[in-house]
Amino acid sequence: MTTFIRTWKRVTLFQKQELHQNLSRKNVSISAFGNQILACNTSGRVSLYNSSLEVQQIIDLEHEIAIQQILWIDNERFLLFYNFGEQDGPSFLVIYAFSCSQEEPSSEKGFSLVSTNKFIVDEQPHPIVAVTESLSERYLACGFGGLVLILYGTPFRDRGLRISNSFKLAEPITSLVYQKFEVLILYVSTTNKTYSIKGKNITTLDTLGTSINCSSSYNEENISSLTTTSPSFICSRSDGLTFYFPKQDKVCFTFPGEKHFLTTQGPILALHYSPMVTDSSIAVLPNSRKGLSSSNSLSRIERGRLATPLSRLLLIDFPRKLIVWEGFLSDPSAEILSLDEGFLILMSDNSVLKLKRIDLNEEISLLSQKTMYDLAISLTRQKNLDLSFLQNLMIEYARFLFRKGDYSLSMDWYIKAITSVNIPVVCLDFLKAERLDQLVRFIEALMQNQMANSDHKLLLLSCYVETKNLKGINRLIDTGGFAFDQAFDICHRSGLLEEAKHLGIRFNNYERVIDVLLEEKKYSETLDYMYEVVPSRLFPLLLRFGRVLLSNLPTETTDLFISFYSNNHKSKQYLRSKSQTKYEKSLRQTYLSLLPYANATPFGITSTVTDLNTEKTEEKTDREEDQADETYVAPNPQTCFHIFLNHNSELIRFLEAILSYVSGEYKTHINTCLFEAYIRESHSSNDEEAQGFWKEKANLLLKNSEKHLDLNATFLISQILGFDDGVRFVQGKSGQTLDIFRSFCKQNDVSSAMEMVRAHGEDQSELYIMMLNYFASTDELESWLKELKEVAEYIINHRLISPTQLAEILGKSDVVSLGMIEEAVESAVNRFESQISEKRKGIQIGKSEILELSNELSNLRTTAFVVQESKCSACNTDLELPMVHFRCRHSYHLRCIEDECIRCQWL
Repeated sequence: MTTFIRTWKRVTLFQKQELHQNLSRKNVSISAFGNQILACNTSGRVSLYNSSLEVQQIIDLEHEIAIQQILWIDNERFLLFYNFGEQDGPSFLVIYAFSCSQEEPSSEKGFSLVSTNKFIVDEQPHPIVAVTESLSERYLACGFGGLVLILYGTPFRDRGLRISNSFKLAEPITSLVYQKFEVLILYVSTTNKTYSIKGKNITTLDTLGTSINCSSSYNEENISSLTTTSPSFICSRSDGLTFYFPKQDKVCFTFPGEKHFLTTQGPILALHYSPMVTDSSIAVLPNSRKGLSSSNSLSRIERGRLATPLSRLLLIDFPRKLIVWEGFLSDPSAEILSLDEGFLILMSDNSVLKLKRIDLNEEISLLSQKTMYDLAISLTRQKNLDLSFLQNLMIEYARFLFRKGDYSLSMDWYIKAITSVNIPVVCLDFLKAERLDQLVRFIEALMQNQMANSDHKLLLLSCYVETKNLKGINRLIDTGGFAFDQAFDICHRSGLLEEAKHLGIRFNNYERVIDVLLEEKKYSETLDYMYEVVPSRLFPLLLRFGRVLLSNLPTETTDLFISFYSNNHKSKQYLRSKSQTKYEKSLRQTYLSLLPYANATPFGITSTVTDLNTEKTEEKTDREEDQADETYVAPNPQTCFHIFLNHNSELIRFLEAILSYVSGEYKTHINTCLFEAYIRESHSSNDEEAQGFWKEKANLLLKNSEKHLDLNATFLISQILGFDDGVRFVQGKSGQTLDIFRSFCKQNDVSSAMEMVRAHGEDQSELYIMMLNYFASTDELESWLKELKEVAEYIINHRLISPTQLAEILGKSDVVSLGMIEEAVESAVNRFESQISEKRKGIQIGKSEILELSNELSNLRTTAFVVQESKCSACNTDLELPMVHFRCRHSYHLRCIEDECIRCQWL
C-alpha cells in the first residue's frame, strides 16, 4: 500500500449543499456532536442548533463570559470551560456541566446546568485551547499555555472533580486526546513536540508539533498494513499525516502542504490545507466556471478565486484508501464541524456549506460503477444488507475479474456466491478460457455445497483427467453420483487403467473393466483385478472369463478358483480396509465437448433426484458387499467344471484342493469328476510309469471314496475310457461279481480273480467252485498251487460240494492230481473225525439227561408234594389268597402270574 495519499482512488460520496441560514463567526467557541451544534458568544449565551442551523435552545449563563472550550460527553451531556485571572496572579478554571432533561413526556428535551466546578490554578491565565475526557476512567484534561491539568472525578456533581496531576511543558499546547488501550494514554501535542502521558510518566513521541485544530483522535481499523485495531492519535503537518499508536512508534503518510484544520467523522478524515506552490495540482486550477464545477469546488468561492489563493478540502476514508470528496475553499480560516450525516463548513463571511453523505444504495452503486467491488461488498456486509443483493455484487465482481484475466480471484468470488451463480455459464466461461484448475475449484465447491449433479461430476472427472490429478480422480470415484459408462470411457480412453479398475469396483461393474483388459491381452492385470473383487461379485466373473484366463495363466487362474470354491477367498479391497481399520443437455454437450474425453457416449439430462438415488444405492451396495466379503458360501463346484475342459491337469489340482472344504452333498460330483480326470490323464501320458501312477490314484479313489461315488457314472466313464478296474469295481458293488470274476478268468488274471474270491467268497461261495473249475481247466498251475490248495481247502471245510463232485471236477484236469490237494483232504478228514467223536459224546450226555428228566416227571405225576413256600416267588411278599402253586415248587399270588410259572415256565 502506498503512503502517498494523492495517488489513492477518488470517488465522490458526499454532496455539497449551501445552507441559507448563517452562523456568526463572532461566536468564540463552536462544537458539534451527532446532529447537534453548540455555539457560545462573548456575552455568555449558549445556542443549540440542529444540523439545518435551526435554533433548538438558548441558554444564558449567569455571567457574561466568553466560553473558551466546549466538550461533548454524549448526545445528552456537554461541558463548558472558562479560565480567567489577573496577569501576574493565579488563574481560575470554571467547568459548567449541562445535561438533557425532559420535565414531561410530551415536552421537548432541553439542556440545563447541573453542576459547576471551580479550581484555582497556580499558573498565569491563558485561554483554554484543548480539552479531552475519558469519563469511563473518570478523567478530564485541560490544556492552556504550557500547562496540562488532569482532573479526576465526575463533573456532573458539585465538587465532583479534583486536580489529579499537572504537567508543565515548555511549549504552548495545541491539542489533547485521551485514548484507552490496555492503559489510559493522554496524547499531548504542542507547537514543537508530541507527548504521551501514562499515569505520572510523560514520554516524548516526536520532536515535531502541530498547529491548533490540526490533530485529532482516530479509532478506525486498517489504517495501514502495519497497524492493528488499536486507537490512534493523528497529527497533520506540512509534510503529511502521522498516526501514533500505543504499541507502535508511528505510521506516516506523505501529503505535502500547509494544514489549516483536521477533524474526523467515523472513518472519514476531513483535511483543510493549502497545496505547496510546487504542487502540480495547482497548475490545473480552472479558469472557467466549467472547470471549477468539475473539480467539486464550492460555488461561493468562485467570486474570490482569482484574488485569494485557494485552499483545498479533502475528505479521506483511510480504512478503504479512498478520497471521497475534494474541493476548493477560498477561506484558509474556515472551520469544519463533524456531524452524523456529514460536515459543516463555517466560512469567515458567516456563510455555511454542508457536505452530506449520499445514501447507502447510491454509495454501493457508485462504488460498483467505479469497479470498486471489494469496497461495495465490504460495505454491504457491514450494513447487513440482503444476502441475495450481496451475492449479486460478488458475481458482478467475479465477472469483472474474469474479464481482467484474474481467474483465480474471480473464482474465489464465484465460490463465495455459489448459491446464486449461473452454474452452466460459469463452467462454459472457464472452459473457453482453458482455466481447468479454476473450474476444478468451482465444481469441488458445488460438491461441498451438495449442488453438483451427475453432469458436473463428469465434467470434474474430465478436468482431473486433463490435469493428471490422480488423487482427485480416485476421490471423485469414491464419492460416486455419476453415470458409470461415460466415466469409464473417460478414464479408459485417457489410459488411466488403474482408475478405470477402481471405477469398476466402486460401481460394481467389473465386467467392463475385464473386457478392456482382456482385449488388450493384459491377463496378469486382469487376474490381479479379479482379486480386488468381493466374493459375491466374483462368481459370475469366473464363469464368464475363466476359460480365457485358464488358457493363458493356468496355474494362477487355478489358484483363484481354489481360493474361491474353498470358501477362503478374501478380496484385496477387503483386506486393505481391514488393515487400515474402516441438467441441461445442450449446455452440458457444449462445455463437455471442449474436453478431449468428455463426449464418450451420448447422454441426456440427469436430474438431481436421480443422482441422490444413485448415491443411496451405491452406499447400500457398499454395505452389502462388505458383509458379503466377511462370510460367503461357495457355490456348487460343478458349476465351473466346464471351464476346465481341455485343462485336465488344472482340473485335477483344483478338485483335489477343494475336496476337503466342500460339504458332503458336493463330494459325489467331485470324486466322480476327479476319477474321470485321473483316467484321462493316464491316457494322455506316454510314460508307462505315469500311466500306472494315475491308474493307481484312480483305484485308490475308488476304494477310499466308495460312499461318495456315482457308480453309474463311474461305470460309464470306465467303459468309455477302457478302464477295466473301474468297470469291475462297479460291477462288484452292483451285484455283478460273477460277471467280473468270469472276465478275470477269461483274461487269465488269476491274482485279480483270487482277490475277488477272497473279497466276495463269504457271500457268494460259488466263486470258490468256479475258481476250482478254472484251475481244473487251465494247463498252467505251477505258480498257482498255493491258491489251488487254498480254494480246495475252503471247499472241503465248508462242504460246498460232495467229495464225489470234488473228485469229478479234478478228474477233468490232466494237470491237477489228488496229491496236490492231499494235505487239504487229510486235514479235512481229521477235522471231520474229531467232529464226529465230539458229537457222539454229546449224544451220550443228552441220553442221560433225558433219563433223569423222565424219572423226575414220573415222580411228579404219581407222588404228592408239600408246599412250604410262604413268599410269592414273583414279588417276594407274604402269600395270601388267592394263590397258585406249581409242581415245580414255586408259589405265586394270582395277580402276579398268568398261565405258567414265571421262573421255569411250568404249565
